[in-house]
Amino acid sequence: MFISLKQAITKLKNLFKWPRLKFKQFLAALLALALVFIAWQVWCQDPEEPLVPRTLRSFIRFREGYTIRPVIRNQHQLDQLATRIERLNHDAEIFNWNRCGRLRDDTDIFLIQVHKDIERLQYLIVSLGQVRYIKNAMLIFSHSYYDDKINKLIRSIRFAKVMQIFYPYSMQLNPDKFPGADSEDCNGSVTCVGRDALRAERKHHWWWKAHFVFHSFDWSESHRGMVTFLEEDDYVLPDILYILKYARQALKYFTSVDVISFGRLWARGLDYDLLTVDTWRPPYDRGLTFNRTAWLKIVALASHFCFYDDSSWSYSLMNLFGQFPRGYSDMVATVVARVHATRDFPSGWAAAARLSRAPRRGMFPRAVRAVVMFGSAGRLRREWHPPPRGDGGWADLRDHMLCLDPLQATTTDTSTDTTYMFELTKMKNVSRPQ
Repeated sequence: MFISLKQAITKLKNLFKWPRLKFKQFLAALLALALVFIAWQVWCQDPEEPLVPRTLRSFIRFREGYTIRPVIRNQHQLDQLATRIERLNHDAEIFNWNRCGRLRDDTDIFLIQVHKDIERLQYLIVSLGQVRYIKNAMLIFSHSYYDDKINKLIRSIRFAKVMQIFYPYSMQLNPDKFPGADSEDCNGSVTCVGRDALRAERKHHWWWKAHFVFHSFDWSESHRGMVTFLEEDDYVLPDILYILKYARQALKYFTSVDVISFGRLWARGLDYDLLTVDTWRPPYDRGLTFNRTAWLKIVALASHFCFYDDSSWSYSLMNLFGQFPRGYSDMVATVVARVHATRDFPSGWAAAARLSRAPRRGMFPRAVRAVVMFGSAGRLRREWHPPPRGDGGWADLRDHMLCLDPLQATTTDTSTDTTYMFELTKMKNVSRPQ
């Protein structure tokens, strides 16, 4: 039986009939206490509160400006680390499958390239933890630097299936010889046109991890899910997997589309429900996504990636796409980026502060529109061609040879002949004039 508002107030008055305390005084006191409590909560609020949900706050462990100090190892210690990395790559253990389900042929994968920027990496993990359907996906972290703090951070993830792989030709394992740095490399000089080991490593690492995922596992050949390429300084929006479901449908309708892109330059006032079909090129390399079918087309033209004189993997890939029968590769891109670069901000914290507070009213659209431009002569397409010559830093024959066969020594099988790799380490930098 319902009662009126007046009757309810009367009952409340009767409930709080204390001596010398009127009902209005009680309400005023209660309101004052509430205001004091709110003020106390604001004053004591953790500075991360607006950025990170309480369930993910345990990942925020490193303050702005934190850097991982390099560890100097002798040759015996380097050999031990190399053996450990070989074993980890061989085992390729998947964590959290018991709580997030086993890997399926259609499982979507985030393939994340990690070096040492752990302060930004922790915010990428926080952003991934807020993605809808993330429990159904798998996170593969590919490392060019082995560090216990990074490993501990990643092993603490519980919201998705997780795997770690390690780039076996890193500068960490080869501090004074190829494929790392040697005495004849440029070592960061802006006037040198030869090899810079750190820039070369980024391109090698990107190429190696794609090969490793698409070819090395017992599930690689049967995998039909999408693989999204991320880096440690990325930040993803919560509806990236939701919008991927729509974007992949375009592959059925546009035969020229091979890849999906979730990244673009920052802009305001764009539509969250809008996709565009266009020719792929940088800066759409951020959040690049494709499946094994597209990868087999790419790897068939590997020489156009490996011989292109540019240490940027994205421009090398653009050069490779130029060798497709059409002379390009189309993409489906989100007009509103779902992957942002935290390197555009002073720190991961600053990026998270900006991106987590950005308007998200249009996220998770009920329907998605795809835009393709047509003219009287057919589809309008902007012409994008890579420079006839790259930006340099990739003229060393040793880099070319390693790039053409990136998986040559990533197994613990003692019967594997590693003489070829040994000979590469003994070669001199042939990109420098003698």
